[in-house]
Order: sequence, then structure tokens, then C-alpha cells
Amino acid sequence: MSELEATLWDVVILGAGPAGGLLASLLSSAGWRTLLVEKRLFPRTKVCGCCLNERGLQTLQRSGLGAIASLASHRAPTRLQLSARGVGRCSRVAVQLEGGGVISRSVLDAKLAQTAVANGAVFLNPCEGRVETRSESGASADCKEVRLRFQGTSRRVRARCVAVATGLTYSPFEVSRHRASYLGASTRLPEALLSPHEIRMGWSAAGYLGMVVLDDGSTNLAAALAPAFRRSCGGVGAAAQMIAREAGMLETEIDLEEVLGGAQWRGTPLLSCRAQTVACDRVFLLGDAAGFVEPLTGEGISWALDAAEALAAILLSERCLRRAERKWQQCSVARLDASRRRCRMITTVTRYPSVMFGGIKLLRSGLISRTLVSRYVFPRSGSRSSCNGGEHAV
Repeated sequence: MSELEATLWDVVILGAGPAGGLLASLLSSAGWRTLLVEKRLFPRTKVCGCCLNERGLQTLQRSGLGAIASLASHRAPTRLQLSARGVGRCSRVAVQLEGGGVISRSVLDAKLAQTAVANGAVFLNPCEGRVETRSESGASADCKEVRLRFQGTSRRVRARCVAVATGLTYSPFEVSRHRASYLGASTRLPEALLSPHEIRMGWSAAGYLGMVVLDDGSTNLAAALAPAFRRSCGGVGAAAQMIAREAGMLETEIDLEEVLGGAQWRGTPLLSCRAQTVACDRVFLLGDAAGFVEPLTGEGISWALDAAEALAAILLSERCLRRAERKWQQCSVARLDASRRRCRMITTVTRYPSVMFGGIKLLRSGLISRTLVSRYVFPRSGSRSSCNGGEHAV
């Protein structure tokens, strides 16, 4: 650890998910002394729907990571089945999809970290990091200190700036959580419960469930559940069973209790949240750590990649970190507001299964264009806006 402590890093990045991994890759390729830190041992699973829309693939391509984009595109979803229960019966509709991809987080995150290391970054895993306050560290004003717990030891490292991409689990700044938000949960089952290149989503009165087959033939299930609903069902597995059964997500005769009840689920805190600030005193938040809205549309990974690309552009073009902080504060809000407003509207509608049931019936009858729904819910590309020194998809 002595060399780590002796080095004045240009950036320490906490969290090696899509946001942290891509940021480490971009900055290290530009010659920055980059230290990437991840708490959980790789390869590791994450609570995630594992879907990546076209915008996210474009970000990977622009960042020189076309191989990862191609890997995700190999499992491009072409069909979305929506299902909900009305009064006494279920209704389903299939929507054709274009673009996008499917990739497990264990694969995506590992490949991003490997690329960062190949570009010159140092990767500590497993290692937990926490940003030190000025009173705790006594560091000078021209650097920031981070406390690391690595291989049973506790040490401090110094950096010109720190990027926090730790998801919903840690933030050095105050975070407000929406009380009406759902909790997230996901699991992987070894068998394929549906056809490849297909996404299925089902709704109940207190949550929704999504399914997709990954490249290894396993099925990824991701759910968003009202806390009271999860408690009343006796756990995530039982809640997922109820949604799948009520929404009629699976046509074949499958013992849902056996398949879902024994699965190992991972959970999250309340999903919808917002950090009070995303940049202050040489610390930058990005990805879910900066704020999150239930994505539903598979945009979560794309938001994270987009944020990493934008923050890298600002840091590489601004020699003054105070100006970089101001630009990131403005940019991070402006870039994602439109996408998050769309997702917030969609997720609000999904709180009412009867509305979803009626909407599905209108889709089946042709009174609502399925193509329009596909493009609105799973946008292929976004408007472009400049965050500094270049243009990036929003």
C-alpha cells in the first residue's frame, strides 16, 4: 500500500459499475493517474434489468469500446411482451423493438474494469473507499483524501479529485429518497423461462417484474416492489410469484413457487432518490449516486455510461476544478432531466394496473401505435447537448 499512499492520484473513482468503469477507462486513456476502487469482489452480480438501449450502445462505440457494444448487441431484444391484469382476466400485447442489447452486469462491469486497467488505471478489488472530510483528514486544499479498507488494512490515499459512482449504497453528500418509491430486487435463474431476444414485463397493483434471457442461457429477473407489498407477501420471491401469476407473464405450466421461491434475490434501498449536490470540494457524483428514478425502460445503464462520458469531457477540458464542479452541477441535471421525466411519467402510470390493462387492450386493437410505444419507451437515440468541449447524447 505504500506506493498507493505515496502517489498523488489525479482521480480516485469509488465504484466500478458502468459509470465508474467507463470513467476510469476514459481518464486513464488520457494519461490521468487513475485509481479505481470496488467494494465487492469481481465478478459480481448487481440488481439490474441487464438491458441497454441504443443510446448506451452509441456511448460505448464513441468511447472506443465497440467490442463491448457488439457483445451486448448479440442479444438484442426484438420483442417486448407487456402484461397486466384487469377485472378477472389478463391482457397481453407484444411490441417489436429495434436496437439495444442485453448484457449481464457481471460481464459488463468486468470488461469495463479490464479496459481501464489496460489503459493504465490501478484497480483495487475488493476494496471499500470513503471520502474523508477536511476535519477528518487535515488534507491541504489542493487535494482530497480517501480512506481505503483493502486486504484487512486501513490506509489513506490522496487525489486531485474523487468521483463517486457507488450506486444507491453510499454518498458523501445528503441524499433525499422519494417515500412513494419502490424497492429494487433481482435474481438469476439457470434455466431460460422465455425465448431469447425477448423481454417480458408484468404489473400488479404494488410492483412490476421484468424477465430477459442472458447470453449464457440463464434468465435475469428484476422487480420493483412497494415495501408494504414485499412485507405482506413474506419476501421478494413470493412477491415476484404473485406478480408473474396475476399478470399471466408465463404461458407454460411452471411451478412458480419452486422456481422463484428458492431463488437468491438481491435488493436495493428505495429506488427514486436525488443527491442535494453532485459536485463540491473536489468530489463529483455520477451514475445512480447522483440521483435515480425507477428506469423501467432499460435506461439505467445508459444513464450511467452517458454520465461517465460527460464528466470525463469536463474534467479533461477544465484545468480549474471549481469550474468543473459548477459545470458538472449544471450539466448532470440538464442532461438527464428529459429522460427522467419520461421515466417518472411511465412509472407513475404503471402504479395503476387497470390503466395498464386498458392501454394493452388499446395496443392490441391498434388504436395506439405499437411502433410509437416502442420508440417512446425504448428510445433509439437522444437529443444532443453540449456539456463542454464536445457534444454527447442526452
